[in-house]
Amino acid sequence: ICYHDTSYIQPNQDFIYTNHFFQSLENWSTLNFSEAYSILYNKLIPLSGLFEQVC
Repeated sequence: ICYHDTSYIQPNQDFIYTNHFFQSLENWSTLNFSEAYSILYNKLIPLSGLFEQVC
């Protein structure tokens, strides 16, 4: 059985993903962000009202 230690790959891989994530966040314009936020907000408000009725 061959055992390869891949633990040294993990932190670097995480850094690459995180870096890519933040770069794509930076590429988002403020308009897109507020647009996405309002869509999310409009979806969450009815849900929170529903939860209040249930509780």
